[in-house]
Amino acid sequence: MWGAGTFWSRLFTVVTFVGVLVAGSAWFTQCQPAARNVSVGGAKVSCPDRPFPPLLVTPATVKTFVPGSPIGLLACRFHGLNQPQPSGSFAAAATFRPAAFVTALNSARRVASGPALSCPVDLGERIVLQFVYADRHVLTVVVASSGCRFADNGDHRVFTPQSVLSTLKATLGHDELPTA
Repeated sequence: MWGAGTFWSRLFTVVTFVGVLVAGSAWFTQCQPAARNVSVGGAKVSCPDRPFPPLLVTPATVKTFVPGSPIGLLACRFHGLNQPQPSGSFAAAATFRPAAFVTALNSARRVASGPALSCPVDLGERIVLQFVYADRHVLTVVVASSGCRFADNGDHRVFTPQSVLSTLKATLGHDELPTA
């Protein structure tokens, strides 16, 4: 049987999912389950083998977290700690229309450099967002779905908006907390 935390977490996910469906949000209606290797906006895009932080810094991200107007988005989820599957192993993928994600991430509060933050435990589950542009350039953003829940584009970190996390978790699933 579920513990109280699991029950409330699942209830929140279901209520969020139903609420977005009723509202007619394009995030769910424009989502397609995907394999690890798909064509997005005419470009062949693959989920990485592991969710490493983005290394390439795009000059345009100095001012904007997700610059320009990407034409496609591949989201790839990877398992965290204390799961039957190995930590960092591929879990699921889906394609989305990127506009709502771009708007939410560009409006998110940036993480200021300075004193350390006190965050809940980070169990290591990651979601890699691959934003595809018309010129087939790909911007990688790595989202931590627990802990401080930062999104990192290799140049900046933002606090991932709850709307983005809820959509990704409802679509891609999420790791279950271990039970005793």
